[in-house]
Amino acid sequence: ISHQQSLALITGRLAAPIIEKYIVTELNKIDNLTVSTKTIKNNFYGETITVTGLLTGQDIYEQLRNQKSDDILVLPVNSLNYDGLFLDNWTPEKLSQKLNRQIKIIDDDFLSLFIAQQAAS
Repeated sequence: ISHQQSLALITGRLAAPIIEKYIVTELNKIDNLTVSTKTIKNNFYGETITVTGLLTGQDIYEQLRNQKSDDILVLPVNSLNYDGLFLDNWTPEKLSQKLNRQIKIIDDDFLSLFIAQQAAS
């Protein structure tokens, strides 16, 4: 990657330790790339729901709105339904506008993230 980029991987609580240990650690080895995780608590359905696929745009917004950052927010495709909406009918565009941050939707394999970052450089 030719210039500094920062990414924040959005996840539910269930996958957070795995993403942190295996994905973030490896991605942070790439020159000019800083990656972190943002673990989102599911307030919409309740704290016992810990999977990323049931997060809502509103929960993501509420938990990130006071965190000022230039990070690009990275969301897995399974956080959206077949219509491209979060389960509360928010769009990724609405979330992006409200947070004033860029959002990328990626496949769950994280290979697409690496390829997208290489293409962007």
